Order: sequence, then C-alpha cells, then structure tokens
Amino acid sequence: MNFTCQSLYRQKELTALSRAMRKTVRKKSDRNIQVLEWGSIALGIAVVLTTKQTWVRWLDSAAILLLLVVLVWGDAINGFAARMMVPKGEETVTISFSPEGYTVESGASVTQWSYEQVLALAETQDYILLVQGPKEGEICKKAALQGGTLEEFRNFLQEKTQKNILNVGR
Repeated sequence: MNFTCQSLYRQKELTALSRAMRKTVRKKSDRNIQVLEWGSIALGIAVVLTTKQTWVRWLDSAAILLLLVVLVWGDAINGFAARMMVPKGEETVTISFSPEGYTVESGASVTQWSYEQVLALAETQDYILLVQGPKEGEICKKAALQGGTLEEFRNFLQEKTQKNILNVGR
C-alpha cells in the first residue's frame, strides 16, 4: 500500500514536532533539565526573598521569569528555531510511503529513508509525526493524507516501524 501526505513546515507544525521529540526520544534529558530549571527557580525565589539589594532582586526576578517562559513555551521556542533553519522554498514537504521505505521531497531535495531509522511515532490532533532523532523528524498532516484511510496509515506505520504511536496532545 502506498500513502502520500503533504505538509507545510510552519510554526504550528514544527512546535508539534518539537513536542513529539520531547515526549519520546528526549524524554529522559528533558526530565533532567526540568528538575534543574525548577531547582533554579526555587533558589532564585529564595534569593529574592532574602536579599536586601534591589539590583539583585531585579536580576533574579528577570532570570526566574526567563526560566518560566522557557518551561511554558519551550516547544514553541524550539519550533521557531527550527523554522529559521528551513531554507526558503523548502517549507512544503511531500512524503511518499511505500512498503520499502519513504521518500521526502522538499524544494530541490529528495531524501530516502528506511523505516528502521524511525525511533518513535507520535500523533497529535492534526499530525502524525515520525521522530528520527532528537533533532530530526517528519510531519504528516492528517488532512492531506492520500492513498488510504487514517486508520490504515496508522496500522501501516506501526507494522513497518515496529513502534506504537504515542499521543502527545494538541
């Protein structure tokens, strides 16, 4: 069975891919970073409450605010950084799936992948995501899927990659 899907690599899509990577292949390192961030926030609050110097309070408060922004919007920040690295003219990506592997076409480049290179499969409300590494993956927009039903596509991917699809939210 052959499937095809087309996606645009925009902020929304790349944020979803970042979330999928964070919840699959970067899960352990992300947990360690979050513990470090929350510890830093707690230490910063302690400094703000105990110091008498105004400039230290302001500086610490700014650092706490920055850490909270990264905790809350980290996936969007990573998606923005990834979007800046996408070359002009290569925002539209077509992925063709065959029993042997899948082909990614974007602009002037064509890349062949095998299903063994997929480390994790993830799904959101709008996308099915193939995670190939901590900084690499593919986005399949469900609405643009051709060649079969969504359920057939899910079963096909799970069979070929030998991975279960993890629901990662929005």
